[in-house]
Amino acid sequence: MSPAALDLWRQTSMRSVRLINGYGPTETTITATVFEIAENTTYQRVPIGRPLANRTIAILDRHGNLVPIGVRGYLHIGGASLARGYLNRPELTAEKFIPDPFSRRSPEHGCTTPATWPAIGPTAPSSSSVVPTIR
Repeated sequence: MSPAALDLWRQTSMRSVRLINGYGPTETTITATVFEIAENTTYQRVPIGRPLANRTIAILDRHGNLVPIGVRGYLHIGGASLARGYLNRPELTAEKFIPDPFSRRSPEHGCTTPATWPAIGPTAPSSSSVVPTIR
């Protein structure tokens, strides 16, 4: 969701309804993460939120290493909802579905979109105060 779309939504009669930004590519059966939009908060980029149950997210560099907060990387999504690959497209499957570098239980980890872990709040972020944004 773009900040412009959020501003437009806030001008409608629906602005009092709880708004949740859901994110996920088709390869994760559409929704992988959710973020509840805070009332009267402005965003340079609306966060995509935390992973749903039985899903994982990581932001990795092009070598497969975790990136620190504020450094651009690539969003990798894994877990129960991840597809097994593309039908009759083994080359694309090999490119987009890579081994999960953090778990032996999950055989695949999907590589999707450029993303960043932003710092949220005036103090050093903790794991509970950080959610990714899409670049």
